[in-house]
Amino acid sequence: MTKGYLLDTNIVSYLICGLNQDGSANGINVLKHYQEHEKNASMFICAATTGEVEYGLKVAPSPSVTMQQEVRNVLDAFPAVMALDKHVAADHYAALRAKIFKKYASKNQKDRAKTRYIEEWCDPSTGKSLGINENDVWIVAVALAHNLTLITADKMDHIKAIVPAGFSVFNWTNP
Repeated sequence: MTKGYLLDTNIVSYLICGLNQDGSANGINVLKHYQEHEKNASMFICAATTGEVEYGLKVAPSPSVTMQQEVRNVLDAFPAVMALDKHVAADHYAALRAKIFKKYASKNQKDRAKTRYIEEWCDPSTGKSLGINENDVWIVAVALAHNLTLITADKMDHIKAIVPAGFSVFNWTNP
């Protein structure tokens, strides 16, 4: 049975480093895992990852046209970019964000979030930031919608705590 993997933005970045032989251990490990799995699995990225990578290219302090084209070539090598469509938004993103809200958002007397920005929410038991950004929720929602294994270097502990049982997350920066 063919498996499918959704690569998070940080994994795509490490893959690009590995392909460019920059010598980083993370880049080399991700490239090895990618090469090991690409024969027997479908590899995908999603629109949020494309947006994050393109944003990074547009704000780079000294953009190299050659490097930017190499990065875009890697993005173009993926067979399909998973969309952030109505199904993903309504059935998965909204459910994930609601669970995160119920578990972590600090609320006022009317049971509304004191802030609507997920990046500002804290773990009530530790008081520490969740370390979740909005795009992480979208990326996880896409993986759930398409029953894909998420490949990320992020810990995502707070998201893992609320996703359905059986959702798979792996970190390819490990050897």
